[in-house]
Amino acid sequence: MNVSGTSQSNKNGKFAQFHKQSWKDYTKPYFWFIKAEALYEAANAFHDKYWPKERSARDTDAAYSDLYRGPVYMLLAGLALETLIKGIIVGRNPAVVGPQRLSRKLTHHNLIKLYQEAGLIESKYQNELLLRLQNYVENFGRYPVTRSKNDMKIMSNTRFSGQTDPDRVDRLWKFLVPEIKAYIDIQ
Repeated sequence: MNVSGTSQSNKNGKFAQFHKQSWKDYTKPYFWFIKAEALYEAANAFHDKYWPKERSARDTDAAYSDLYRGPVYMLLAGLALETLIKGIIVGRNPAVVGPQRLSRKLTHHNLIKLYQEAGLIESKYQNELLLRLQNYVENFGRYPVTRSKNDMKIMSNTRFSGQTDPDRVDRLWKFLVPEIKAYIDIQ
């Protein structure tokens, strides 16, 4: 017995029960949305701090932020959208969450493939943004270089219009939020 009068084995039993319940509960679309929202808010807070609205496009501090901080913003934005898309997939197909693990359909960062898996309407415009964000999630947002020369070629082949793209990210976010809300009880 410990000080509170509960045996250690009883605590372990409650923890196991809680853990088992948590897995089931935390895999529902609502929790994907909550995590995505936190990542999205972090991306926007980071962007607002280093790209104040009063800066001109030619401001050297803004250029520095684009070069050195832009990849981190795009990483956070990419993770937010990835998580939101995965939540939509879970809402539309709960079977992708097994009793003990996520399906391989949810354990990668291929944003275009995830978007397709979610059954969302594709456009060249969205695919280009998703590919850019994927490259930041997989490479430039985490490392100073890509993981391989081939990854660098892939990144070089995407349309590049500056490090950050908050307006496009916001438009895609606003398009996806109602999609996930269809599977959860919040408006």
